[in-house]
Amino acid sequence: MLLRLRTIATGRTGVRPATARVLVEMLNGGIVPVVHEYGSLGCSGDLASLAAVALAATGEGEVFDAEGVRRPAREALDSAGIEPVVLAEKEGLALTNGTDGMLGMLVLGLHDLSALLEIADVTAAVSVEALLGTDRAFAADLQELRPHPGQGRSAARMAALLAGSEIVASHRGPDCNRVQDAYSLRCAPQVHGSAVDTVEFAGSVAERELVSAIDNPVVLADGRVESNGNFHGAPLAHALDYLAIPLADVASMAERRTDRMLDVARSHGLPAFLAEDPGVDSGHMIAHYTQAGLVAELKRMAVPASVDSIPTSAMQEDHVSMGWSAARKLRRAIDALGTVLAIELLLSVVVYHSVPLRRFFCGKPVVLMENGRLIQENMKKTRVNPDELTEFLRIQGVTDLTTVQYAILETNGSVSALLYPKHQPASAKDAGVKTDPLSLPVTLISGGRLLRENLALAGRTEAWVAEQLRPYHCAVRDVYLLTAEPSGKLYLAVRKEART
Repeated sequence: MLLRLRTIATGRTGVRPATARVLVEMLNGGIVPVVHEYGSLGCSGDLASLAAVALAATGEGEVFDAEGVRRPAREALDSAGIEPVVLAEKEGLALTNGTDGMLGMLVLGLHDLSALLEIADVTAAVSVEALLGTDRAFAADLQELRPHPGQGRSAARMAALLAGSEIVASHRGPDCNRVQDAYSLRCAPQVHGSAVDTVEFAGSVAERELVSAIDNPVVLADGRVESNGNFHGAPLAHALDYLAIPLADVASMAERRTDRMLDVARSHGLPAFLAEDPGVDSGHMIAHYTQAGLVAELKRMAVPASVDSIPTSAMQEDHVSMGWSAARKLRRAIDALGTVLAIELLLSVVVYHSVPLRRFFCGKPVVLMENGRLIQENMKKTRVNPDELTEFLRIQGVTDLTTVQYAILETNGSVSALLYPKHQPASAKDAGVKTDPLSLPVTLISGGRLLRENLALAGRTEAWVAEQLRPYHCAVRDVYLLTAEPSGKLYLAVRKEART
């Protein structure tokens, strides 16, 4: 209704100011005509749809009033003090012969889609982190080699979102054994960026349409009244159909990333379907079902409506745009894309919060031991068995891995111990007092599983501890954690600055 009023205000439609004022008063009074979903073929304008608006202005048909109550138009106009219009010559055509329904849905769709494509960059970035991906493919100099504007903006946004990620940083070095990420991670800016560029194109179509005077016939500046074909909705229909294609592609790529998080063969250590108890509960499998069903529907909705012209009006209107159908289809597709992205974001956040080992694997040193002897420090974290580590932490009730200091593991890959603050007394250096290693808690471990905490040293003497430390050139006072195996092996953790 607003867009039709804008066209009338151009003075090219032959409508009296009094008629235009009725539409103004209806808008200001919050009176919304009931416009049915079907009826327009997108040619000769949105005739049936705009006719419902014109009908309400004459006091016929139904409207929603300012309180949202559906009621007869005449009652609502009387309550608002609006006098229904009595149409004069040419005004019936002028009120109905426009593309305003298609244009309105396009403008609203562009607004929503612009926001969703930014969200798509967010969900993709979170998935890159959840799947232990890299941000190197998003570097600006790589995007400059193929300077599509949307691609550049998408890559820059994802790179900014991943900046400072310790997970991503852990895969930048030469020791990373991952050659390349899957396309759904690495090529997200190319797909998202193409969608952004399509939105830009469709936006240019909408901008031109918003400054057009569409009616048939039209009144020209010299007073001539001429018949024309500007009412044909093809420019809008094609743009609406075009948008549905990359929209479906963005959703399809998001679904692929989600699937990777649920598949133990490709998720890099995540539990099957992100279930708390795989094999007993189905985790987030059904969420993926929902996503897959929506993506399949989006692919069907990507089939263009504008190629399906059906002749009407005794073959006078022998080619129509079907733009109204394309617009309705796009609105449904945008809603579906929002749900697909929401599911991807949900599962990415589940990975981050429910599987805290992802945060532990970010820059924490790992100490490799064999038979109680130090083999290697500051190892890459890929040697840790994620399932074993998760079980180890669950038994100990550790939920916040940001407090974890490091892991101690055996050469066979089993996790022996994790140090975090509740097991770490103040060091002599920090507390200003001597730390007695014989009073430190001892954690008994078997196969990476906690057997008992806070054991006594079971007769170990300071001289015995000193003898164990001799190969490492450490003093007894530097010990701050003791971890024992059932066999009697004793691991001693010392402050790094104490080592020679």
